[in-house]
Amino acid sequence: RRMIPSIHYGQFGIGTLDVAVAGDPFWSYVTVLLNMGGSDGSTAFVDEKGNAVTAYGNAQIDTSLGYNTGLFDGSGDYLTVAYSSGMDLSSGDWTIEVWGVSNSLSDNQTLICKDGQAGVSYPQYTIYVTSVGKVAGIIGTGTGTSSLQFIFTPSGALTAGVPFHIAMCLEGTTLRIYIDGIQQYFGTKTATMTNNASKPLYVAYQHGQPSSFYFDGHQRAVRITKGVCRFSGGTSFTPETPPLPTS
Repeated sequence: RRMIPSIHYGQFGIGTLDVAVAGDPFWSYVTVLLNMGGSDGSTAFVDEKGNAVTAYGNAQIDTSLGYNTGLFDGSGDYLTVAYSSGMDLSSGDWTIEVWGVSNSLSDNQTLICKDGQAGVSYPQYTIYVTSVGKVAGIIGTGTGTSSLQFIFTPSGALTAGVPFHIAMCLEGTTLRIYIDGIQQYFGTKTATMTNNASKPLYVAYQHGQPSSFYFDGHQRAVRITKGVCRFSGGTSFTPETPPLPTS
């Protein structure tokens, strides 16, 4: 909060008004933030925390929905965010969020993935969408194949063409998935999470998976918060509307 001048007439003169300034109370814990800002058609994606972003295929900024998104056509389009230690969620609480809308549901379309490589290593964490609209989370051994845990929402949690907010978070030993602010899954974390510091974060694809695993749709924002479970106890909430605060 900060004090800003306000004018009071009559005997009160000129005083100050205590006004709450919009921002993110957990900004210092945010380690990745893609707001998909930029001009329509641009391939220059920016991570607000300073990590380098590289676009592949035809991935580009799109404004056709009336707001900025990253557009991925489901065929070779994805982003990588260069590794930083803030992507390592192997200890402590954390929150991973994705805002977007799917063009179609087919196979297991990846939204975000760290360390997973088909036939080589399990993800440290990933979120993907199935052909029946389930949201699935995976956590596990990002440096190998010794520990893995799947978590799923019910079928129909997502519908093609309908905007969504997904949050997967860890609170102590409890994993949760929220869709549009409503808890759809909770359970105890059992997998051991480890980190591969040589691998970037993938957005809209998982390294080495078949072509059907590319995400087909728009992602409006991606945010990782390390050290904080933003949505605790299964309590419903109203998701923020991107672009998300950068302070």
